[in-house]
Amino acid sequence: YEYIRAELLKDQVIQSVTHSGWGGMAALKVNDETKTFPIENIDETYLSLLSIPIVSGQDFSTDFLSDSSNAVLVNESFVKMAGWNDPVGVEFTTVEGMKLKVVGVIGDHQNVYIGSPSRKIEPHLFMRGSEKQYDRIYAKIKPMSEVVSLKTIEATFKKAFPLVPFQYFFLEEQYLQSLTSEA
Repeated sequence: YEYIRAELLKDQVIQSVTHSGWGGMAALKVNDETKTFPIENIDETYLSLLSIPIVSGQDFSTDFLSDSSNAVLVNESFVKMAGWNDPVGVEFTTVEGMKLKVVGVIGDHQNVYIGSPSRKIEPHLFMRGSEKQYDRIYAKIKPMSEVVSLKTIEATFKKAFPLVPFQYFFLEEQYLQSLTSEA
């Protein structure tokens, strides 16, 4: 990923690059009831690239070694599900035995991978994963530069992964398609 990111950021029409990936499911006991939630692995540029607000606390930072091991971000729905009033700094252990600490709360947002824009936003946990825990790369490009940007992105991808088919979509188009399919 670091190679792809560095190569893409050399192009002036590519403004920023981030990545994310499925981290599996985890469970938490809340009032003697087990609640499950998805984990998404992200890096420290994910929230800013996708314009997801931090409601309280902080984003992940490369300045804090603990951010790569036990620090987590949770969304507002997670906070409500857990019944926490002041979640930043809360330490908890999942049913699976993961010891985690909340460093920030992010605003609830729709993820185009999870489904419909009108779908209820579920509790979600975000961890700073290793470079091997990602399956999606996001690039924010300058408006009206799609053709040029795609050529650069595809060439860089093919150089890094010559045997993997290059696939892409625009988040805005994916979101609009989801809205249209609901109508």
